[in-house]
Amino acid sequence: MRPQPSILLYTKLLSVIVKMKHHSVAVSVFDEMRRIDAPGLCDVGRWEDVEAMLDETTECKISKSVVTFNILVDAYCKEGRMKDVEDVFEAMMQQKICPDIVTYNALIEGYCVEGNMDRAKQVFNFIAEKGLKPCIITYNTLIDGYCKNGKIEEAWRLFLDVPRKGLEHTIYIYNTMIHGFICEGRFVDGWKLFNDMEARDPTVQTYNILLDGLCKSREIDEALQFVHKMEEEGIIPNIITYGTLINGLCKDGQLEAARDLYNVEACNLMDNVKLICLWK
Repeated sequence: MRPQPSILLYTKLLSVIVKMKHHSVAVSVFDEMRRIDAPGLCDVGRWEDVEAMLDETTECKISKSVVTFNILVDAYCKEGRMKDVEDVFEAMMQQKICPDIVTYNALIEGYCVEGNMDRAKQVFNFIAEKGLKPCIITYNTLIDGYCKNGKIEEAWRLFLDVPRKGLEHTIYIYNTMIHGFICEGRFVDGWKLFNDMEARDPTVQTYNILLDGLCKSREIDEALQFVHKMEEEGIIPNIITYGTLINGLCKDGQLEAARDLYNVEACNLMDNVKLICLWK
């Protein structure tokens, strides 16, 4: 009989699978871990008897690792299976496997994706109660959730709280906040935040967010000038930049200009990416 794969091998495999965003596969791999020498332990995809499963992990030669459980929690969260996450989380606590900040970050993201911002904030508050400190990823995740769920004021309050907690705003958190303002039609606030962050070297994603706002508000001339500013600042426009601009030109009725831009610029970036423009 050939030896069974080690927990280290499985954990590394799970980590790679999750990074590739194959979250349903990650769940299946973890279930396979549980089935080693213990067939039929639980039905695939359900965690109604997680505690019993964990009691048998020693017999299955599967160590109880917070790293392994973090991978599983993250996969379940991204699949939107929050009931399963809560079962796993409760079992971890009962088995004295202490969740770390990575666990809580995944949990917050799961509730944000679900749109349950009240629960996400409860988890955020619970972190301090457990003697842990939210990290910048924790703030990024919750701010992103607030923005995507249309709660821009809550996101802004949290954004302002970051430096008070001794943390530093990242480019990502600026991009998230700017995007939130633009989506809510608060262009002045978005541009003000952009001006505040310019010393932090905005990325092409930052410029694309603002460019999208200009195009959606039909400020096409300003959008074209903004692309020139990008290039002057050493920011190289990408396929998203040109796709946004071409779409804006089309919606503004400037079909010839859109076609010219497509032929001159966008095609150079195409490679295997298909840029779709509706000419109607």
